[in-house]
Amino acid sequence: MTLPKTKELSGKQKIFCIIRKKWVSNTPEEWVRQNFISYLIHEKKYPRGLIKVETLIKISGMSLRTDIIVYNKKFVSWMLIECKKPEVTISQKVLTQAGKYNMKLAAKFIVITNGEKFICAEINSTTKKIVPHQTIPDWED
Repeated sequence: MTLPKTKELSGKQKIFCIIRKKWVSNTPEEWVRQNFISYLIHEKKYPRGLIKVETLIKISGMSLRTDIIVYNKKFVSWMLIECKKPEVTISQKVLTQAGKYNMKLAAKFIVITNGEKFICAEINSTTKKIVPHQTIPDWED
């Protein structure tokens, strides 16, 4: 796997975000986010131009930021990815947070990862039935 670039800058650890094209603080959650983006691009062949990071959305008057959104070729939300630092357990609270974001986005897939484990689910847009997946889906052309 191709790992994101890291460096020390002014005494602080930085990691390069290939989506935002800049060095950002290498926090545990950011490390998970950047490694997952690298996996999507290099292993799953997701187009870099259809991945957005920290997208601002408004829900019930509150401004919230998603971790990663992957869009389809029509630029419609296709996958919502919520990243947590490795020591955070993927819990019902995290699932509820992602579900709340997806009520606004209506992405086909929701992924939650802490860098060690992930949950991936497909949401049927008609029935709203949730179908768990054992793997991250390949890019759909």
